[in-house]
Amino acid sequence: MDAAAVIEGVALVLSNLAIVPAIVKALWLQQIPEAAVLSVVLVVSSVYHVCQAGFACVLDIEFETLQLADHFFVFSALMWIVLLFVGIELEFRVALFVWLQLLLLPLLLEFMRNEWFGPVAIGVVVVLVVLLLALVVRGVPHFNRTNMLIAAVLLAVGFALHLLAGDPLPPTRAADGGDGEPELVSQPRYSWFHVPWHVFAMAAVYFALDLHQRKGWVSRSVRRLSHHHRNDDDDNEAGGARSSERKTKTTAVAPPMHVVVSNHRTREPRYTNRASARVIQLGTNAGAARAARALVV
Repeated sequence: MDAAAVIEGVALVLSNLAIVPAIVKALWLQQIPEAAVLSVVLVVSSVYHVCQAGFACVLDIEFETLQLADHFFVFSALMWIVLLFVGIELEFRVALFVWLQLLLLPLLLEFMRNEWFGPVAIGVVVVLVVLLLALVVRGVPHFNRTNMLIAAVLLAVGFALHLLAGDPLPPTRAADGGDGEPELVSQPRYSWFHVPWHVFAMAAVYFALDLHQRKGWVSRSVRRLSHHHRNDDDDNEAGGARSSERKTKTTAVAPPMHVVVSNHRTREPRYTNRASARVIQLGTNAGAARAARALVV
């Protein structure tokens, strides 16, 4: 057994777990349709890569069939996220989504027989056309620009890695007439470019889920850090001004006077400051001593 092929296959399968944070976030935001679509992508992509890596093909399904399902559900999920971004109501979103499947599925069935670039290009074109048409009809919606920028950069980097990965080799059969189990074949270029494609694309989906929220956690963190840094600068400037002011002072400032408050229960004075109370007490004792000396004389 090829150890490199095993490591590559395990990495391909486990990299699908990068979509779990997006699923959890969708559930947290109560976006049940989005959570369902992303969960389907997780299952289908994992099953496909288990077969593609040569571990096992579930229910002995052909590799080409699983590959078609993987492409179909991935691009369907991207279209659904695009419709979510545009802000179409759920009923119209479902109706438009079903009609888009009518366009996407036959094209994938036709061009999947050729190289991988055909279905990938078709899926990207369909998603972009849907986005542009929606923006023309409904106008550009309000969205979180920070999340939009992060999602766009992550998706662009991931898609570039997906193009560099190329087309995977189908799993080979044992040399017994083609009826054996699929064999593990090392494909380092495909594996180590396709794994980060999973991570970047699924991270982009995570940030795309709450594009309509004006302040995501990234925006809040950036603003909090900038505000904290600005406060530190202001404090440093204020501290420098106070220290220079103290150096220029030549006279002492007398402490403020404190009000004597009468205690109604004991009829004794109650003071708001210990120092003031001590001064008054010393004055009272001195007056009593002078009165005693006068009586003695």
